[in-house]
Amino acid sequence: MDGTQFDDVLRSIAVTRRTALGGAVATLAGIAGWTEIEARKKKKKCKSPKVKCGKKCLPAGSCCDDSDCGTCQTCSDKTCVVAPTGSACGVGGSCNGTACINEGAFGCTLNQDYCDDSPKIACSRSSTPGSFCIANDGKPACVVGACIFEDTPQACEAAFGDGAELKEFCSPCALGGPTDPRNGCFRPVTK
Repeated sequence: MDGTQFDDVLRSIAVTRRTALGGAVATLAGIAGWTEIEARKKKKKCKSPKVKCGKKCLPAGSCCDDSDCGTCQTCSDKTCVVAPTGSACGVGGSCNGTACINEGAFGCTLNQDYCDDSPKIACSRSSTPGSFCIANDGKPACVVGACIFEDTPQACEAAFGDGAELKEFCSPCALGGPTDPRNGCFRPVTK
């Protein structure tokens, strides 16, 4: 065997070593990936109608937190129970024992109507700055707004945003009389 042949043999061995090493690394990576896939498959899942709560499966009808219960219910000792009367529900409503009533009221009552010559009373459960109580279509409501000189729905929405409505007769707004015509413009709050 001459020197050239010897060098050729060494080069072929080196390539073979690299190829073998690469194959071994690929095999190990494949095994690690397979193990991870198998571990995912083995994670415990709750079959319906059971309820997942952390790492446990609770019996059907159980609850993990209040979101698992219905309107005006709360989770107590993994069981849904009736929420106390007056508890907050929906968008600014309160529970009456079985149902969510006065949604949008945020703690306001009918006798707190700003338009009935009442002073502005802040909504006790609203986090919206400047919100106050009115009666809207016979229901208590929490709103933002003011008296405006314009008398079109478009002007009202331009002043206080989408959903703002004119309340054409609102005593504090009508104090100016015919020479100073103003209308109540109010937008219900959502928080």
